[in-house]
Amino acid sequence: MPTRICRYNKKMNQMVIQRFHGK
Repeated sequence: MPTRICRYNKKMNQMVIQRFHGK
């Protein structure tokens, strides 16, 4: 997996987690 996708996935995961915790 290219680092670019890895980094993108990490950012998306963080956003999802933040949203989950925000609820």
